[in-house]
Amino acid sequence: MKIAFCIDDIEEQAVDTLFQEEADAAQQLGIRYELVDFEAIRKREPLRAARFIKAEDKPVPTLYRGWMLTPTEYQTLDEALQLKNHFLITSPKAYQLCHWFPENYEIIRRVTPESVWISFSDQRPSHEEIHQHLKELRDSGLIVKDYVKSQKHYWEEACYIPKASDREQVEHVVDRFLELQGDDLQGGLVFRKAVELEPLGCPLPGKFPQSVEYRIFVFHGDVVATTPTWNSDYPKEKPPVHEFLPYLRSIDSPFFSCDLALQTDGKWIIVEIGDGQVSGLPDSCKVTEFYQSIQKRWESVERAT
Repeated sequence: MKIAFCIDDIEEQAVDTLFQEEADAAQQLGIRYELVDFEAIRKREPLRAARFIKAEDKPVPTLYRGWMLTPTEYQTLDEALQLKNHFLITSPKAYQLCHWFPENYEIIRRVTPESVWISFSDQRPSHEEIHQHLKELRDSGLIVKDYVKSQKHYWEEACYIPKASDREQVEHVVDRFLELQGDDLQGGLVFRKAVELEPLGCPLPGKFPQSVEYRIFVFHGDVVATTPTWNSDYPKEKPPVHEFLPYLRSIDSPFFSCDLALQTDGKWIIVEIGDGQVSGLPDSCKVTEFYQSIQKRWESVERAT
């Protein structure tokens, strides 16, 4: 197994500085890595994207660790690696399953906030169409996002709607969200029922409220990391990961992340699923241990095949 990291913007044949610690950890453990050109991937240039990858005689299974890609861009990454006889451990289909929220919602719907969405590409939905989709959530607060990301750092301006029945507020927040996302918007609009989460510290008025959240990573069915999402003092209670395993093992992907959060009523929920290759490691994650766990699980999978 190899890892494919993105190249640095300035020094082409070096790892992107934000992933250097991960590359060092992989190298320390004897895991080889290659470099791919992120900008070439975005421009749909597979040959250029793969120019620094060493060609192999036999197919080499590869994990990508880098910036988020659209499903179409991920297809380009797949093509680029295959040019040098490398293949992605996570297929394009599995990537989209975890990367786009509506693709995995049915699997986790019993343990995640109620959600609705509107799919579109070029022609954005009218305000009236949006209000029609929100009828079932009229008395709820809402979180607005696209299929992948929100604008949580513009909390009141472009993310949080106190009440779905407030037509003016819905339109204001959605319009601002779409403006901020611009060409980076993926899939369409998602509206999630806002729930009361256990806060960390004292929330600042108008700011994104940090809550008790953990990010876990699953590799070939095993949880390889469970880490607090934020750099803050956490309560002693840890998430009951075992309670979510039936849902996690229904996700048809070899490598993904799952964010768990604690509600004020003491109940843990799944916030979202993400593809493990493009999910950031929390600052408190011990990077070498993370790669060591992946390596150990991979060796176990290899022995079983």
